[in-house]
Order: sequence, then C-alpha cells, then structure tokens
Amino acid sequence: MSTCSTERRRTAVYSSCEDFSWHNHTEAVTSKATKHHKFSTQLKRAGVPHALLLHFYLAVTRPVLEYAALVWLQSLNKSQKNQTEATQKTEIRIIYSCTCDTPYTSALFVAGLEDLDTRRHLLSHNFFKSILLSTSCLHSLLPLPRDPELLSRLMSSLQIS
Repeated sequence: MSTCSTERRRTAVYSSCEDFSWHNHTEAVTSKATKHHKFSTQLKRAGVPHALLLHFYLAVTRPVLEYAALVWLQSLNKSQKNQTEATQKTEIRIIYSCTCDTPYTSALFVAGLEDLDTRRHLLSHNFFKSILLSTSCLHSLLPLPRDPELLSRLMSSLQIS
C-alpha cells in the first residue's frame, strides 16, 4: 500500500506527508529512547557498574536513536539534531553522574563516545564504502567506472586560459 497517511507506522519510520519532514520520526525515536532513561536509573540505583550501564545504552538505546539514520541523515534540522543529542546527553549523565555539571563534549570524552551527528555521518560513510565492495548486493546498482583518459581530456578542455 502506498497511500499517504499522516504517519507511516508499518515500517516504524515516521514522516509527515504534508511537508515531508522528519519531525514525527524524531519525536517518536526520542520518545522511545527516553523511556530507557528510567530503566538506566533503576539499574544505576541497583549498583550496576558504569561499564554495564554504558553497554546497555550502546546495545539498547543508541540503536533506537540511530534507526534509519541513513535515510534521514541529511534531512534533520538543527533542533531535531539537538533533540536526539539531548537524549544521549541525559543517558551519559545518568551513567556518569560526575558529568552533570560538565559540557556535553567533556561528557562524551568521559564516556568514550562521539556525538550522534558525527556517528550518523560515520555510519553513512561506512555504508557507502561497503557498497563499493564487489561482494555487496548493492554493488551491481552502481554505474560503471568512468575512463580516466576520457575524464582527463574533458577536464583539460574545460581549462580555458
């Protein structure tokens, strides 16, 4: 079914059909990830070590924040990026209470993490690098490589003095 509704929930990627923004998706993803904060807090109160709390975040919460990131990476506005970063920031502060009064970059350093925007760009870069491998199932969809000799002739003809 390709009918346009206000939200598409079958694939768990939410987008608005009126303006094709990712606002609904960002709201849904951050809302779902925020629900994990309570569990992380309970684990911390139970005396779970920092390393295991961080592992929980990396295994359970961060994948929620990164869901379908390759699709919406370039379409996020600054407030949507800040919304996802705020969720990670809160989780780091739950895990490492010593980071409560420190800047976000310092908290990232303590946790040994990168900000989500950097991570999304890295995921995108790695995905497209993997497509270039001949073993990738998507490799056959790439156009054939251009002839370097032809390219150099075209480039030299464009350089008019």
